[in-house]
Amino acid sequence: MRNAKLLHKHNSTEEWWVMHSTEELESFVQKEARALDTGAAEKAIRGELSATKKRKALEEVIMREKKRVKREEYTTKVDAIPSILDSTYWSDPLNFKIITLQAIRLQLAWLRARGVAVPAGLSGKNKIVGLQGLVDVLEGLSPEIIDRLTTNTSIDVSEA
Repeated sequence: MRNAKLLHKHNSTEEWWVMHSTEELESFVQKEARALDTGAAEKAIRGELSATKKRKALEEVIMREKKRVKREEYTTKVDAIPSILDSTYWSDPLNFKIITLQAIRLQLAWLRARGVAVPAGLSGKNKIVGLQGLVDVLEGLSPEIIDRLTTNTSIDVSEA
């Protein structure tokens, strides 16, 4: 305890101890030191820290389980989306009234779930921007990737 030694020098604790030291005071100090050394106070602190670590570990397990369930729900929801990977369908002016912003968002989510690089901001409120972005993404896909996406709906293109 370097700081304690420095403190004793500055506030004359050692001189005070020499002047007021009694047998009773020394036995009291020794008893207190032994109580601390036996770990009575530290044992309680260690127990408290251990309980806190266990509680946090349990909370993390619960959080991971919630995330896993949420991810499974998302995966099943995305797998239920019908995929239309033909860019001519999306760019056809006759289908413009049929295509909704929600359909564009779902198609983009389906592509993202498969690992296709979809730029951010296409799922916004602007239907024309989202539709143009979807068409650009679909036109940028190679025929091999489209084959993989259509044959196995749960494949991640980035892994393949």
